[in-house]
Amino acid sequence: MSYVFRRVADDNDVPTERGTYRRIIEYWADHCARKGVANTYWAELCCPGCGIVGLLGSNHVVAADGSVSPSNVCPFDEPPTSCTFHENISLDDWARPATPRRQP
Repeated sequence: MSYVFRRVADDNDVPTERGTYRRIIEYWADHCARKGVANTYWAELCCPGCGIVGLLGSNHVVAADGSVSPSNVCPFDEPPTSCTFHENISLDDWARPATPRRQP
């Protein structure tokens, strides 16, 4: 069994509710292409444990059904947060493309 992150609206804003995520592959695609660098970030996750937003990227693989491997460890494990979230996770509604990045 895995913890399911709920997808928030693609409004180009960082997720703020614990246990939610925003798909950002499309958001960063043009920017990374213009810079000539690899697009290595898949999603922004609002940790269900501490509520801090972290990035999910090239150190993980997201399957078409939204399941993520390997398991996700909250990167904010130092005081004052000392988060212990470490679970197998899946991303609800992953297959739907995201809104592209706003142009300045």
